[in-house]
Amino acid sequence: MKIFYLNLAVSILLIIVGFAAPPTGAIDGSVLSAVGLLLMFSVIEKIPEAIKAGRSVKIKKGDFSAEVQTATSSGVDTQADLPPDDKTWTEA
Repeated sequence: MKIFYLNLAVSILLIIVGFAAPPTGAIDGSVLSAVGLLLMFSVIEKIPEAIKAGRSVKIKKGDFSAEVQTATSSGVDTQADLPPDDKTWTEA
């Protein structure tokens, strides 16, 4: 999770600096590309963790798309997939 928060902080900082640097108010395309790459690396860093947790992962390249779904036998999330403090429902 450290990598995600580090990349998020750097991305926000890049956007702020890009907005404040001359010409003021215009964010250069290279800054936006860098932000996209940093956030992409954050998502990629989470994929092995999701696979180890038994999740189904789908990744597409053209017009990038990443989906992480719970892999259960019935296709329905169970209480085990909820955070520890939110076990307020049961599977039908």
